[in-house]
Amino acid sequence: MEKPKIDIYKTLIVNRMVVWGLTIAFIVSSAIFAFSINDLYARQLNTVLVLDTDGEVIPMKWMQRDENIKVEIKDHLEKFHTYFYQYDAFNVEKSLEKALWFGDNSIEQLYIKRKNDGWYTKVSSYGIKQTIEILPENIEILGNNEPYSFRVKAGLSITQDDQTVRYSFETTGLIIFVSRNYPLNPHGLLITRFAENNRIEIK
Repeated sequence: MEKPKIDIYKTLIVNRMVVWGLTIAFIVSSAIFAFSINDLYARQLNTVLVLDTDGEVIPMKWMQRDENIKVEIKDHLEKFHTYFYQYDAFNVEKSLEKALWFGDNSIEQLYIKRKNDGWYTKVSSYGIKQTIEILPENIEILGNNEPYSFRVKAGLSITQDDQTVRYSFETTGLIIFVSRNYPLNPHGLLITRFAENNRIEIK
């Protein structure tokens, strides 16, 4: 019985096509895998923990940072102003210590100035209570990229015994991104170039 003839050239061509097909499939699948990993990494860089109704960070719940960043900035600013301007004889040092984590040396310099002026000693010695009021609409965030600028309009009440003096004032500055430090700086934001402006007594 005669054996069928094998065309070696056709066999080589088929083998070569199979090898090329596998090679192309490998390259395409590798490119798709690399693109998917890169896209996942980019999306993870742009996500953060969201806030609950009290402005606290909730673990394991994520959303796009650019959709939520201004909410975070406003909460950061509200917390800072509360710590820096609202205290009494019993919690003044603790409150100010928390505030200093929210900004750079522009805030520290203002703190040092008031400390050297004896204001915090006076608060502790004479039982002074200081409170701040900020309406949500009075926290203004400007710009859509880092550094964000802000303007905050606030009311300040200083009470000693039965007498209260009220002031209105504004604060301005910039916001930049830094590493998160829970619970000291949970949003990973830092106030820079902080300035207190136009403090006026309300008669």
